Amino acid sequence: MSIEIGRGYEILPDDSILFNIWITNNTDFVINDLEVTLGHNESLLKLQGDRVQKLDSIPPAVARVVKFVLKPLACVHKELIEANITYRDHRWEKNVLTMEPRDVHCIFPFVCPIPISMGEFLDLSSGSRSSEAGLNFEGVYVDQVLLFLLQTCANCMYKVGEHAVDCGRIVYLSGGFSGEESYYLLTVLIRKKDALTQVILKAVSSRTTGTQDFLDEVVSRFQHLVGTASSLKDAGVIKNNHFISTINSAVKQSSSPAEQGPPSLSFHDGAMPGNNAESLAVMVNTADNVAWHADENEDDLWKKEEERQRRKHEELERLKKRDEQRKALETRRLREWAAAEKAEKNTAPSGKYRMKYSSVALILIAAFIVFSIINDVPLRELVIPDILDHYNVSPFPSQERAVETLVMNFLNAVNEGDPGSAFAMYQGSDFLAPATITMFFKNKDIQAGGIKEINIISSEMSDNLALVKTECLVASLDISGREKNSFTIPIYFRLQRSEVGWIIIRVSFLHLGMWEGKQSTQEVSSNLMVKNIEGVRAKNAYGDTSATIDMLKLSVGLNVGSSPVDVNQVVISITDGTIAHNLVYAGNEKTYNRMACFSDSDAAVNLKALLTTPAAPTKYYTVDKIRDEDGSFSQANPVMNTGDLIVVYLATTSSTAAGRSHMGALDTSGTIVSSQLNLVPRTTVNIVLTPESGASTVAEFVTPSSYGVKETVQMYP
Repeated sequence: MSIEIGRGYEILPDDSILFNIWITNNTDFVINDLEVTLGHNESLLKLQGDRVQKLDSIPPAVARVVKFVLKPLACVHKELIEANITYRDHRWEKNVLTMEPRDVHCIFPFVCPIPISMGEFLDLSSGSRSSEAGLNFEGVYVDQVLLFLLQTCANCMYKVGEHAVDCGRIVYLSGGFSGEESYYLLTVLIRKKDALTQVILKAVSSRTTGTQDFLDEVVSRFQHLVGTASSLKDAGVIKNNHFISTINSAVKQSSSPAEQGPPSLSFHDGAMPGNNAESLAVMVNTADNVAWHADENEDDLWKKEEERQRRKHEELERLKKRDEQRKALETRRLREWAAAEKAEKNTAPSGKYRMKYSSVALILIAAFIVFSIINDVPLRELVIPDILDHYNVSPFPSQERAVETLVMNFLNAVNEGDPGSAFAMYQGSDFLAPATITMFFKNKDIQAGGIKEINIISSEMSDNLALVKTECLVASLDISGREKNSFTIPIYFRLQRSEVGWIIIRVSFLHLGMWEGKQSTQEVSSNLMVKNIEGVRAKNAYGDTSATIDMLKLSVGLNVGSSPVDVNQVVISITDGTIAHNLVYAGNEKTYNRMACFSDSDAAVNLKALLTTPAAPTKYYTVDKIRDEDGSFSQANPVMNTGDLIVVYLATTSSTAAGRSHMGALDTSGTIVSSQLNLVPRTTVNIVLTPESGASTVAEFVTPSSYGVKETVQMYP
């Protein structure tokens, strides 16, 4: 009977290593005053927290767990973690135990894509060390699982090729380390087998060790990603309940000489033969507690299950709410359609008189046509439209009503603060997400509840296209929601008839032609011109760089022949598809008042204040001059003239990057605050610059698939 020490680790979603040491008291007495002192390579692993952790006492037959979080500073291969445990026994004598060193690996976060050909992939795969793993899922298609896999490996692996196989797909991925000749190759087979979707992974590496650990990290991240989707259910591959939590439903085998373990595990129909289950038991019990989480508290397992159920419930609620919104929209459309029908019946002649008037109208139309032919008078010069209107006869009665009803529904949804319903009626390229609709109207001081009256001024129809002009009476609202003043603004809509009915394809505050090529010069021209956009990543004092783009630097100039632009009056709107902000110049006193700590003379002070002042990134932007030959541009009077070039700073710090002190090479001398935006790789970003006069300037881009180790990343063009 003695004190038993176990140890193990796992890679957390933020790439940190959670190292666990559990101490089991197998004696007949209570042990007291336990201290666990961790030993590790500080040049590779940065400890988050105290190096020494204390436990009060451990009763007989009870285990306690001590947890350490280590942040890898570089790729970790077989790095040993040591620990000393001191305690006092029932005689109050001090005892010291030394934990057997445990090697840890953290490889996947530091792997980068290595482009190779299919032939090179096959050549490198032969004769290299390999490891395999298998997973089963229920209730999901092959393409869905493939999408999750590619998202898992998007920033670290290069897609060499993909092929269709019987009932599935096979994908080849390659990666390695910058400046090294070592490589990791991953072959993944995803196939449908009865009611299950099977995933079989094979990793190959040129390194003598770490192949299995690399594959473990891939599987862990893959399972973490699919675990966030409520429609996916991990069916596992092991029917023995004792081991299903031990290896996270993954069957692993190693074929490298250095990593040769128990007999190979066959993968047939999602079930494991009995003799392999015994081999797995030997592996789990003898592999130095490699799967330490088998002895983890059951409470942790219940918490994970509760979290999964919570996410599933939230997804169901979101879908339910979306369906309710769609039903409400359809109900509103039907009511408005019925009201229009009723109004038409009330204004039109009824009964035999209506038929009589319609017949008279048709006779008159025929007479005008004969008259135009005999007298060679163009038909367009006749007053047929007036006659049609007088007798309530229209060549497109139902289509015009459908078009106008759709426009009214769109504006009503905007006015009710329901951009989701408005976005459902729209199929153009101006609005990438519901949030951009709200941002589009706010740029013209049109807020939810601000539209007091909507009037259809005109409707033009040609083939499958329609153009509608509206005029809206808008009340300008202050911060508290009170009306300040009112104004009338025209809004133009271009619509197109599709298989499902009419859809809106264009919305503009400037006049639209019936065809795209006939847009006015004013609409397609702008005073401002975005020449370049760079993204900057935040980092801490130790040089740890964030995984997001946390500041955008826009190089902005004037178009040829443009009039001067007062930057103090320019509104910049930015959205990542989820969150949208309307930003004003930090020195603007009319909208939000000046930004705290704003300087009339020092651009660097303003930039630091933008990054470190709470809520500033959601309201303001700052600028600095690059070229100002006449010396007229200043922080207090930021007016751009011909030839001027400035840089505009937009703070886009994510919640995960907040708390750092440096933005690239800039030391903010404080703590960077969150902007609520989240510019991770492959994010679609839309930026609109709206000056006081003239057309808006739009810059849209998709962030790169990987930021690598760069602090500054090119975004646009």
